[in-house]
Amino acid sequence: MKTLQKHPFYGNDLETYLPYFLKKLQHINAVPPAAWDRLRPCMELVSCIKGHPLRNRPGDFYFVCKGLLKEEYDQHGKLTITRFIKEDDPLFITLNSYQGFLIAVEDCTLLRLSRENYLALRTHFPIIGMRFDELMEEWYEVLNLRIGLIALPIKNRFSAFKRAFPRLSTRILKKDIARYLEINSTYFSEIQ
Repeated sequence: MKTLQKHPFYGNDLETYLPYFLKKLQHINAVPPAAWDRLRPCMELVSCIKGHPLRNRPGDFYFVCKGLLKEEYDQHGKLTITRFIKEDDPLFITLNSYQGFLIAVEDCTLLRLSRENYLALRTHFPIIGMRFDELMEEWYEVLNLRIGLIALPIKNRFSAFKRAFPRLSTRILKKDIARYLEINSTYFSEIQ
């Protein structure tokens, strides 16, 4: 088996956040203790300061422990926000160049699993691959939710957003919500 890379600070703050990730995985479906014992030391703790981009590599996986990020694209000079990623959410960095920039809306603490470690784990513990596939479904479901919100009449989008994300609307700048919902900022100020 390929040697798995371990985080040099394993055992410090990492131990505080690993149970949250295990709980997330167990919520999806059971993870055998042997698989968790191999996955656990491969996770590393990373942080991202509010207003800064998350440094990442294609194929890496993140689990947001604390904080909030936004995924933002620059489409010919127009910034579009495609999703907000909050605590307890998975975050996948795709292998293609389609993914936008990930910017911290709040200071963030995340767990990271490198692509190399993931592939090595998946080979020897297919159950880990199955659980990550289920997390990937959740990751893509967030995009479907946005598509559903944008399909609504403009005047109904913000109220639907607040229902879908009841705790987020107070944590996000109004201009970012307007961009996410594809609403003109002037009109957005009238409907909120």
